[in-house]
Amino acid sequence: MENNLGNEEQNQPNTPMTPVASATHSEEENLTINEQTIFASLSYLNILVLIPLLTKKHDPFIQYHVKQGIVLLIPELVVYVAGGMFYFMWPVWSILNLGFICLTIVGIIHALRKEEKPLPLIGQFANKINL
Repeated sequence: MENNLGNEEQNQPNTPMTPVASATHSEEENLTINEQTIFASLSYLNILVLIPLLTKKHDPFIQYHVKQGIVLLIPELVVYVAGGMFYFMWPVWSILNLGFICLTIVGIIHALRKEEKPLPLIGQFANKINL
């Protein structure tokens, strides 16, 4: 019996095993954090949108996310001011702020993945901004 196993192993070609590429490898490459993704992510953090707006004017990827960030900042400021004036409506403002937090997270994820996808609900208005 031992001879049969030995013969089967000898009949196998001596080729080295090649590693199988995993599906997560391309995702890892896509999630590399560099200066471009950091500045694009800053675009979604309220007033910090001014940093990439003023420093990275010639990078189209960053400018795309700056426009998305400005479109997100405008309603955030409106809700902030209205919340101060009409404090009795705090449940409404809280729900809207939760929505803004969700949109901020979505935008940062798009920036870190190096994707140029518009934000849900409000992203389409970014195309109308000229910087």
